[in-house]
Amino acid sequence: MKPSARPTLLAVAIACLTWWTLAAAGNGHTEKVRVTAAWARATAPGVDAAAVYLTIHGGDRADRLMAVSTPRATVAQIHTVTTDSGVTRMRETEGIEIAAHATVPLAPEGRHVMLMGLSRPLIPGERFTLSLRFAQAGQLDVSVEVVPATAGAPAPH
Repeated sequence: MKPSARPTLLAVAIACLTWWTLAAAGNGHTEKVRVTAAWARATAPGVDAAAVYLTIHGGDRADRLMAVSTPRATVAQIHTVTTDSGVTRMRETEGIEIAAHATVPLAPEGRHVMLMGLSRPLIPGERFTLSLRFAQAGQLDVSVEVVPATAGAPAPH
């Protein structure tokens, strides 16, 4: 090989490596926030509040759950539960931080979505839509499974 061909060969190798790196990074496959196992317990007639539980799986970058809504209730809030000196309190929170690739459960006796002003009771076996608004991922609609009032979390599908 001629000495003058070396810089050209090096330039071609760098160009190929750059193209391959960009193609691999830009293949459209980025992991986004996802939500699984959304459920709520059935409510009795006349009860107009319920809690929704679910699991948030973080994507490739950190995000924040900012708000929730559903046509099934006039008010939907993100709540946290704290215990101080033996007294348990439930309060609305401004949102939930979701670290990249983290798993964040919203579960009984902990963080959850509180629905108030239900339009009608939640019936076992039915499903309803819950919209979650994330700072980065935008709006994500999930289907919430209603289980009997005495049941725990449904088995994963």
